[in-house]
Amino acid sequence: MLRSMVGGVLATIMMSSLGMTASAQTQSDEALKPPTKVEAFLAKKGRLIVKDFHPLDTARGKYGTVKFDALTIYEPGFESQGVSGLRIEVSGAYEKSSISFLDLDEVESLASAIEYMLRLASEWTSAARDYDEVIFETKGDFQIGFYQEGAKQSAFCSSGRIGKVSCYFNSVADLGTVKSRADQALSVLRK
Repeated sequence: MLRSMVGGVLATIMMSSLGMTASAQTQSDEALKPPTKVEAFLAKKGRLIVKDFHPLDTARGKYGTVKFDALTIYEPGFESQGVSGLRIEVSGAYEKSSISFLDLDEVESLASAIEYMLRLASEWTSAARDYDEVIFETKGDFQIGFYQEGAKQSAFCSSGRIGKVSCYFNSVADLGTVKSRADQALSVLRK
């Protein structure tokens, strides 16, 4: 009897650990999957690809710069199956930089989010606040937003997860520069 109970317990433990291993493997595979269509396209190896970069203006902050490129990637002969998006390179202090990619649909969302932030920041200027933060984050680890503490507002953006690089803008109005770059990218990519 004791032997069959021990055998049953061991079998249960082994089955549970196999289930946990399979679950961990699935989560690990998800973590390795490229978050954007642009990154997924770039991750495929063993084929010829063409990258069309369309440099847009740079946004400058008091601590760092943000460089924008509209981007289309495709295989020769399969142009209609290519992907488009925005490449954003955030350079911060100490000559450190990080790159994020946004798919075309995220560029539209970015422009809308910044428009909302600018409107909200304008409404908030009339009253002091304890501390409030508004942030838009993309699948490719690009963040942009502003915060208000008391009557002071500050805007920022960042790129990356590990070793994140941030750029702090001179004012919340500088978010308008980023919005205009997103609008430029949409104009270029929709042609």
